[in-house]
Amino acid sequence: MKLICPNCGAECGAALSRCPYCGTLFAEGAEREYMDKLHDIREDMAELAAVPGLGAKSELKRQGRRIRRVALLTALAAALLALLFLWQERRWERDNTADYIWQHENFPHMTELYEQGRWEELKEFVFTAMDEDRPVWDWEYSDEFWERLENEA
Repeated sequence: MKLICPNCGAECGAALSRCPYCGTLFAEGAEREYMDKLHDIREDMAELAAVPGLGAKSELKRQGRRIRRVALLTALAAALLALLFLWQERRWERDNTADYIWQHENFPHMTELYEQGRWEELKEFVFTAMDEDRPVWDWEYSDEFWERLENEA
């Protein structure tokens, strides 16, 4: 079916919403176009209703909270390990000045006991020094002392 434009007199198709020549609005065609668009919008809304909107949003929030918890626990574990490492390092740090003084005060006495053959006194002195975490391993006769101790056993 054909329409004649009331503005310019051109022949147009009845399905058009506007005259292609002058742009005059055709009520019947415009209404049909409007109803088609409305129908498309209703279909789009029906499809959106099928999309899990709030459920997905709450699931994303839950996953976000889990990720934050894991990240926090990981950071705490890393901090704890770092503190443990630092504590261990400090625990094994030696006071070199104190060690030096102790060696210069006690190594001559240990050498004297060793050279005089006062073995039991020397053993007692060395084991006491080891209990006190003294650097007996730096003594000049340390290797001979431990060899003799092994041979006794």
